[in-house]
Amino acid sequence: ENCIAYWKKFVAEYYHPRAKKRWCLSLYNSIGHHSLGAFPQASMDSWQCDICGSKSGRGFEATYEVLPRLNEIKFASGIIDELLFLDLPRESRSPSGMMMLEFEKAVQESIYEQLRVVREGRLRIIFTPELKIASWEFCVRSHEELLSCRLVAPQVNQLLQIAQKCQNSISESGVDGVPPQDLQANGALVISAGRQLAKSLELQSLNDLGFSKRYVRCLQIADVVNSMKSLMDFCKEQKKGPIDGLKHFPRYAIG
Repeated sequence: ENCIAYWKKFVAEYYHPRAKKRWCLSLYNSIGHHSLGAFPQASMDSWQCDICGSKSGRGFEATYEVLPRLNEIKFASGIIDELLFLDLPRESRSPSGMMMLEFEKAVQESIYEQLRVVREGRLRIIFTPELKIASWEFCVRSHEELLSCRLVAPQVNQLLQIAQKCQNSISESGVDGVPPQDLQANGALVISAGRQLAKSLELQSLNDLGFSKRYVRCLQIADVVNSMKSLMDFCKEQKKGPIDGLKHFPRYAIG
């Protein structure tokens, strides 16, 4: 059941109220200029991955408050299921009772109707003494987009049939003996099949990073909200409205 009420209950059950989820994409070999624009500008200068140590700014962060909406958008964007395959973890505990599990190799597989997005990297999860997630960090090394054979098989078979027909015509009559109208008709069939194949390869509106546009947009908004969290906490503590809070917040922040 993909509704916000379900995801709020889910997040409240498994995550600590101050939990954060982070995705680092700093280890990607090549990211297009238009994909660089997907990363929130507010965090580009301050972003640092706690796993690989990179300060490239290529990452996303979502706080507890945003996680329900983020999950709802993820499954509304076409994901049917999501699987996580983990290596044996390295476990450590702090004096306060926090438990950290580090997985040198983790594979996350997002399953769509005709597509699978497979991400591979390192995962670090920190649990509270009550076994609620306080921190979830995934440093992604790479991702692959795997199409179902059934999606492209009809167009590929059509192209093979056209190629075989052209080859038979040339074998029987020679290159100069094939009527121009036959060449024109076969050319039109090739173009039509090629367009259908290209349409099938449009990967459900995913960007070069393997995320849907709506999902990335939600992460960008989450980053803006996160940057204002100190102000919102101040307004809540001081019982001030947004305008009054803005007037007094600079003095509070400096002090």
